[in-house]
Amino acid sequence: PINWQRCGQALEEAYPDDGDKRLSKTPPNRGRVRRFAARHILGDPEMLERLEDCFIDAAVKAAEHIGLLDPKTGSFNHPDRTRVGYGDTSFFRGRFNAGREEAVDKETGEILRRFDPDAHSHTGSNDKERGSPGFTVSLLGVRGEHPNERIPLVLTVKDPDLAEGEDFVHNTERMIRRYPAVRNGMVGVTYDMALKPVHIDKLYRLGVIPFIKVSLTNKGEVPAIQLHDQKFTLPDGTTQQQDVHLVDGTPCVDFVDGDGDFCYQPLRRIHTSRVKNDAKLDHDLDAFRWYGLWEVPANPNLGRLAGAATRIRQDSPVEEIERQTNKRTNALRAYPPSDPGFHKVFGVREDAESLFANLKTPLIHGRLPCVGRNRVRLELLGSQSIAVIRALIAWHERTGGDVSAFFGKRCPLPRDGPHDCA
Repeated sequence: PINWQRCGQALEEAYPDDGDKRLSKTPPNRGRVRRFAARHILGDPEMLERLEDCFIDAAVKAAEHIGLLDPKTGSFNHPDRTRVGYGDTSFFRGRFNAGREEAVDKETGEILRRFDPDAHSHTGSNDKERGSPGFTVSLLGVRGEHPNERIPLVLTVKDPDLAEGEDFVHNTERMIRRYPAVRNGMVGVTYDMALKPVHIDKLYRLGVIPFIKVSLTNKGEVPAIQLHDQKFTLPDGTTQQQDVHLVDGTPCVDFVDGDGDFCYQPLRRIHTSRVKNDAKLDHDLDAFRWYGLWEVPANPNLGRLAGAATRIRQDSPVEEIERQTNKRTNALRAYPPSDPGFHKVFGVREDAESLFANLKTPLIHGRLPCVGRNRVRLELLGSQSIAVIRALIAWHERTGGDVSAFFGKRCPLPRDGPHDCA
C-alpha cells in the first residue's frame, strides 16, 4: 500500500492538471490484475511483444549500468567473462498432465480431460519429464564476477518452429541488431552441443566468437578435417606449404616420432582477429569473417617447422558452406578446449543451469501455474524482472553505486508523527 500511495503521488506531481491520471486509493487485488492481463495483454499479441521489448530494454540498460558488456574490458584475444553471453534451454512441465491427444476424443471431439492447448510433449533425455506436456524456455544472459550479478537479456518460450540451436542464434541476432551495447560489447557466446556448424558459422558472421566444444561424430570419434597446402612462415623468414589437420577444435601438424608412430602436434593460438566483409547481412547489419594466427611449438621432431606461424580462417568460406560437408567448423574453434582462454569464459554457461533451477524451485510439483503460451511468456517476464532487480541490488550493496535511475530516489517516511499507509 505504501508503494501504491507513492505511485499516486508521483502521478499527481507529473500531471497536476490531468485529473484522469489518478490512481485509486487502494491497490488492485489479484483478480483485477488477472482481468487486466487477460483483457489488455494476453488478448493482444502485439501488446505482449511490446511488453517483452520493454523488459529487454530494461535488462540491457541494467547490464550496462553494472559494468557488463563494457567494450573497455577485455578483447577478442583476451576475452573477459563479463562480455560473454551464455545460453541454454530448459523444459518446464505444464499445469496439466494430459496432452491434446489424450484429452480429446478423436472421433467425437469431446474433451475428456483438462489440457493445455499450447503445450508440447517433451522429447529430451530426462526420463521423469519425457512425454510430459509443457514448454521449452530459452535463455540468453550475461553475468558479472560476483554473486547474483547476472542478468537474463532474453527469457522467453522457445519458438516451436525452430531447432534449439537456431532459436539461440535468432535471439543473439535479435540482440545484436537492436542494441549497440550488445553489438559493441559482446565478444562471444557459450552454449552446449546443440549448436551445429551451420549455427557456429552464423554466429561468426554476426561478429561473436562461439566458445563451444566440438561434437563427436556419429561413430563416437573425435572429428578430424585436413586443410591442404597451408602457408607457414618459418623463423628465418622463408615460407613453406604444409597440410594442417583440424582435430577436436585445434589445428595440428603431423610428424613421425622416434618410434615410427604417427603423431599430431597441436598449434598454439597467438592472435584472433575479426575482419568486416564488404557484403552486409540483411537490414544493413555488418557481416564478419575471422582469422587466427597459430604458432608451431618447439619440437625437435618437426625440424625447420618448429616456431613457424600460419594464418588460418576460423569460419567456413563460401565454398565450404555450399558444399555442406567437411566444413572446418565441424572440427575447428577460434578458442579450442586446449586453449587457456576457453576455460576462462566457458564456465559462465553453468549459470544458466542455476537460473533455471531457481525458476523451478518454487513451482508446485514442478508444474507451471498457468495455461497457454502467452501466459507462460508473461510469467517469465516477471521472473526476468526479479533477476534484474536482484542484480542491481547486489551491485549496489557491493559497490555503493547509484541505482536511482531504476528505483528512483529513496524518500523514507518520517519516523515520528502519523502518516497514511492505507
